[in-house]
Order: sequence, then C-alpha cells, then structure tokens
Amino acid sequence: MTEDGYSIRSLSVQHLPATSHHPPAVISVSSDLGPGGPGGHFPSTNPDVVDIHVSVPVTELHSEDVVEPSSDPPPPLSEEHPRIFPGTPESICRYQRNAIVPNEPTKFTLRPGSHFISVPAPLGWTRCSHPEGASYFFHAERRVFTDASLFDGATLQFINLQIDIIFNFLRAYNIALKAGVDLVLEEYKYSDGSPGCQYYFVDHQDRSVFWFDEVDATAFRIAQEVNGLTAAAHIRHILQVQYWNHCELFPESLKLTHEILDELRDIVLYARGDLITSPTSTVEMTIGDLREITDLIDGFTRNMDRNVSRPFTGSSSVVGRFMSLFVSWTIYNHHGEVTARLDSNHSVYGTVRNQTLLIKLMGPLLFYAPTHHLENLHETYTDGIIRTRGWSEFIEKLTSEWRQFTLDAAVILNANVGFLSIQSVDQNGYLVFNRSPGQLASYLSILSSIGSIMLGLLLVKQYRNREKMTPADASRFMFSYHSDVGLEKLAILYSLPYAMLMWSTTLFCIAFSLMCFQLSSLLTRILVGTVSLFIGGLILWCIVTGWQGTSWGWLLNTEHWGCLKRPFHKGKKVDVETDSAGGVSISSTLVSRRRWSSMLTRKLSRHSDQSAV
Repeated sequence: MTEDGYSIRSLSVQHLPATSHHPPAVISVSSDLGPGGPGGHFPSTNPDVVDIHVSVPVTELHSEDVVEPSSDPPPPLSEEHPRIFPGTPESICRYQRNAIVPNEPTKFTLRPGSHFISVPAPLGWTRCSHPEGASYFFHAERRVFTDASLFDGATLQFINLQIDIIFNFLRAYNIALKAGVDLVLEEYKYSDGSPGCQYYFVDHQDRSVFWFDEVDATAFRIAQEVNGLTAAAHIRHILQVQYWNHCELFPESLKLTHEILDELRDIVLYARGDLITSPTSTVEMTIGDLREITDLIDGFTRNMDRNVSRPFTGSSSVVGRFMSLFVSWTIYNHHGEVTARLDSNHSVYGTVRNQTLLIKLMGPLLFYAPTHHLENLHETYTDGIIRTRGWSEFIEKLTSEWRQFTLDAAVILNANVGFLSIQSVDQNGYLVFNRSPGQLASYLSILSSIGSIMLGLLLVKQYRNREKMTPADASRFMFSYHSDVGLEKLAILYSLPYAMLMWSTTLFCIAFSLMCFQLSSLLTRILVGTVSLFIGGLILWCIVTGWQGTSWGWLLNTEHWGCLKRPFHKGKKVDVETDSAGGVSISSTLVSRRRWSSMLTRKLSRHSDQSAV
C-alpha cells in the first residue's frame, strides 16, 4: 500500500535486539537517497519491517571526490560505526542537563573604555541562543545542529569526528543529500563513561525526519501510547511530530513563512469553531487558549510583514510547538481513517464497559452518586487519554461540588444541634440511658454531617490546583488509582461527601418526624403526616425520574451474584472489559516511559483497554 509517499509492506513491527555497543535502535525507516532499489530507495529484506520512503532528491555531494555508483544497498550506519546510532528530537536531553553554576560571589573588573567582546565560536560553527535560554551550535556549511558544548576542546573534536564519519559514509555509498537537509547530533555517555552519538536527519520539504538505520516503533513515545497505529498516514504523522519537535528545539532551522502561519491559523480557527458548536469536541484546548494562540499568530504575521529577512527564532520555536501539539492530536484521534474518533467520549477500540457488582450494590446505598461519577471518569479518561480541557473542567466541577456539600453539611449539623437543644427532645439535660428513636436518629445525622464535612475538606485539599496539572501528570495520577483500586472505587470515593450529606438530611428528617408523631395531638399528626406525604411524593417522583432508562435486569442474573468476591479480590490487578462481541477480555497494564511536560494529551499505558469496569 502506498499513501502520500509512504509505503507499507507489512503492518507488523520488527523489534531490533540490543547490542553491546549502543542502545537498541528504537517502524524501519529508509530514504530515497540516491541509487538503490526501485524508486531509488533501499527496501528492507525483512518481511516484518515497515518501510517508509522519504523522498530526498539527489544533489551534489559536499566533496569534490568522484565516487562510483554502488549497486548494493548500503549497510546500516550503526553497523559500520557502532558508536553512532539513531535518535529522535524526543531523545535530546536538553531538559535533563543538570549543569551547575558555582554558588560564589560574582567578581569582575572592567577597564576604562572596555567594550563587550563575544567569545568566538569554534571555526565553522555559530553559537545560537534558544529564546527559552538554552544554547546550541549550528554549522551553516554542513547544516549540522548540536546541543553539545563545543567550547570544550574534547567535545568539539568528538562532534567534528562524528560529522566526518557520517559524511564519509554517505560519500562511500554515493548517497547525496539535497540542500537544506539538517543533521542533528547528540552526545551520549555510556555507563562506562565512553562517548557515543545519536543522530537524525531532517527534511524540511517533506516535514519529516529520517535515518540510515532501521528504527522501530519504540523510538517514538506516541507510538507506545497509542495502539493500532498501522496505517501509512499514522506513521507519517509520527514523523511530522518529530519534525516539529526539532523546529521547536532548533528554531534556526525553520524559515517561518506566511504559508506556515496560514496553515496554523486555519487549524486554530477550525478548533475554535468546533468547540463552539460541539459539546463533545475532540479539541484538547479551551476556547480561551485557542483565542490567545490566534492573537499570537496575528502578531507573528505582523512581525514578518515588517521585516521578512530577519529570522524570528522565538516565533519559529512557538510555531513548532503548536504544530507538534496539533499533529499529535491527529494521531491520538486516528485522523484520516474510517475509525477516527469524532467525539471525545468515543472509544476507537470498541470497548464496551459493564458495571461490576460492586458499583451496583453500592449505588443505592450512596444514592447512585458513584454511577454519575463513573460516567464522568470514563468520559475524561476515554481509551486511557487525558485531555487538558476535559481534565480541568472535571476537577473544577468536583471541587466546587465538594465545597458546596461541606457548607450544606454544616447547615444540617447546626440544625441537629438546635434540634437536640430542645428540652423535650433531649430530656432536659438529665442523664437517661434509654434514648428515644428521635434522639438516636439525630445523633446518626450529626455523625453523617461530620463525615461529609471532613471528607469534603480532605478531598478539596487533595485535589486543590490539580486542574492545572499537565496531561502527563494527570494521566499518571489517574493510572495510579486505576491500577490500584479501579475507577469504580475512585467513583465511590468522589461520591462520599454527597452520600453522607444525603444520609444526614434523611436521618434528620426521620428524627424530626419521630418527634412530631410521638406524644403529640391528633391534629399535629394529621398536619405533619399530610405535608410529609406530599413532600415525600415529590421526592419519590424526582427519584423515579432519575431512574428512567436504568436497567434492573441484573438483579435476576445469577452470574453477577456468583462472582461476588471479584470486586474485592486483593490479588494482581487485572482489567475486565466486555468487547463488542460480548466476550470478556482481561489485559494487564504496561506503563511506557515518557518525557514531556507540555499541554499534550498523554496516555500512560501502552494498552488502551485498561478500564476497570
């Protein structure tokens, strides 16, 4: 199958074994770079490898040497040079460099008439400063970027050597790169302290990265987070995410144009329109965030209109970050496929969740609040994906409800105290061992109110500011509860302040009714009884209305009662789900490594069928 320049010969993925020389290479990627097989590329001979052909036209080599064409495909670069292996923009450890500045007083002296003189960069290199603050180096002649500190002589010598090795490899096999292709090198330290080097090439015309090695799916974080990425369009989007990540890290490499800004503006405007018209939009950001992005794009456009020759590295980096976000969303939602997710609460894997006996038994005791919270949890955590907009709205709604329940419980508590202060109710303060039913009901109501207040305060404290969590942290938080106690028990926990408040209110009504019907006149009983029946009827009507659409057939199903112990099993946690065919599937949970702290939606597990219901 061929799609947009990307051909797939097999939908399975080959996992390369690790070697003793360098970390394991992490979909096999080859490039149309010069002579080779049909179409100018060197296809893999392994039938289990996914071949991606990135078109890179031939041009003159960076050398005057004449090389005879070779009819044989070149070997992997890392095979000839084990210390050089594939990397990705995600594997660049810019945010993990814990460089330390001496904590000493600053001392220097400026002589009269002194002017600032910048420290010259090594020959052929230009020192660039990222708008965020990091420094990197760019070799304009060879189009090479690196984060390594080239002011260190040993590091400079090592990086220059790796550049020579790579270009000699290309020259030896008559592989020519067109102008504008970037090479990125990242210094790597092995456990024994010896140096290694990660590399990748960047094609700005195709918006892709490529290598001269086989690279499998484990190299890409998003490929580990999303299951079922088998179409060519999916793999293309994965490589585009890497491209835009590269532009964010090295903004000098991106020449910002009006075409790119218009493309980004169109994406943002559609997202705003979708949010306005669809309550289940798959857009991750809020309407306010998108409005601010639109203002930024307009500002970038005005800057370019005033000075088109000046490089705007800040604008290029931000555009790269935004484009990376939007392209990632297309992967999470399987855009371009018949299975695309069009609603945020839709599972692309056809997962049908059935409530277990635990939630069905606890539901009536807790006034069916867990069922409501469980539905919200599933909508927020569909297919293991946390969305920035959905998560913040979910947490804000929860904390607001808990605060209100705490205030209401305090009112009921005050009412109980006033009720017991009536001398006829509390036996005028005398010690009485046999309390009346009204007193006992009031005592229980007080305990329920205290429980509601304490639970509400604790939950508000625990979830304070969690609406500001990054999707990665939110996903990690949800997964920790999901893998340990399950979403159903989390839903029960969320419903406790409301349930305690309802029990407190119910018990107070019982206590008040018992007082009215004990040792009272017939007229009092008739009036109180009539009004109580009327109000009780209205409450029952409201309850029945809320039950509409609820199925009670499970009460007659013996299979539910036969597995009574399942929800309380303390062994290894497994996920039980019913597939679309009616069968039950049990899957374990595998947690993937992650490195990201932006607004991107993240899914912590490699498996999407991880709901505990």
